[in-house]
Amino acid sequence: MHGVAVYKITHKYTLTESL
Repeated sequence: MHGVAVYKITHKYTLTESL
């Protein structure tokens, strides 16, 4: 379950950087 949280945070961070 922890991995899912990390993946979500990383994905959101990448999305913000892409913006």
